[in-house]
Amino acid sequence: DEDDPESLARLARSTGDAEIRSWARAALRDIEHDDAPAATDALAHLVAGPPPEDPSEDLVWVPAVLELVQQGVERALAADAAEGPEGNGEGS
Repeated sequence: DEDDPESLARLARSTGDAEIRSWARAALRDIEHDDAPAATDALAHLVAGPPPEDPSEDLVWVPAVLELVQQGVERALAADAAEGPEGNGEGS
């Protein structure tokens, strides 16, 4: 539940190992937006340096976790709808 800060903190801590959080920072560091220099500067500042020790305090990782959860929920809902009420693969 994204409205529960402690649940989000637990999720961030359980999924955010140092390697994947470093990778996320490196991936964002490579993004270039010539048409949005202020946003690019803000992003560069956000990903500068190593990730914080606690994944729940990582301003890169926490939004990434929320996005991944949202995508998972949407895919699960779509798969459930495709199964239909009888689980026969026909949507309602």
